[in-house]
Amino acid sequence: MSKLPESLQESADYQRGVITCQQALEAGLTRSAICSRVSGGRWQRLYPGVLAVFSGEPGRAALLWAAVLRAGPGAALSHQTAAELNGLTRKPARLIHVTVPAVRRVEPVPGLVIHRSARAAAARHPCQAPPRTRTEETVLDLSHAAHSFDEALGWVSAACGGRLTTPRRRSTASTWWWWRPTAVRRTRPRAGGATCTGTMPPRPASSRCATTGPASRPSRAPSLPRSARSSPNAAGQDHCARADPPRS
Repeated sequence: MSKLPESLQESADYQRGVITCQQALEAGLTRSAICSRVSGGRWQRLYPGVLAVFSGEPGRAALLWAAVLRAGPGAALSHQTAAELNGLTRKPARLIHVTVPAVRRVEPVPGLVIHRSARAAAARHPCQAPPRTRTEETVLDLSHAAHSFDEALGWVSAACGGRLTTPRRRSTASTWWWWRPTAVRRTRPRAGGATCTGTMPPRPASSRCATTGPASRPSRAPSLPRSARSSPNAAGQDHCARADPPRS
């Protein structure tokens, strides 16, 4: 196999043997050279515009890289796929989930589930490869897409029980403990007989869930009711309502 240009070789090594046609062209290869490698079986086409610079069955890491590269700039693995990479689940999902910025449009690709989000840049982990959403953002996405409260709680429990995130990160990720999926409806009666049948409203920025960190302390202790045994008499002096036994 002919040697790749140095810049393209670095990209291929970092991306588990997967490159884009644009990367190959920018490295100095011609379109005819690329087509020759593909037709000769030395390279293989994984998605339109995405190539593997090796023959044989691509591994899981190569397929995930191919999905991100196919989705384009700003894309990151998310939802069940990010949960797999972040250690929230051990079972790989059949479909690969990718989130792209909301301003972009990606054509449907078989085997890929494309999500669009205005928070794609903030949710993306700054250094992990292949690009993926942060653990706390992944939990938020999965909880919001869950079909039941138990399913949503399961993702939260996996993140907390596995110590895969920290209270500081959780508190800066839109407080995903407060988020509820639109399919979840709580039917347990509240105090007074009222029943909640809708999703919870957005949480106020000044509030904090007890599970995300220590709650803010009140400025002063709440006042307690005055004891019935120590009430002022007519003279304005306190007296004890229960007589103590006389001392010897």
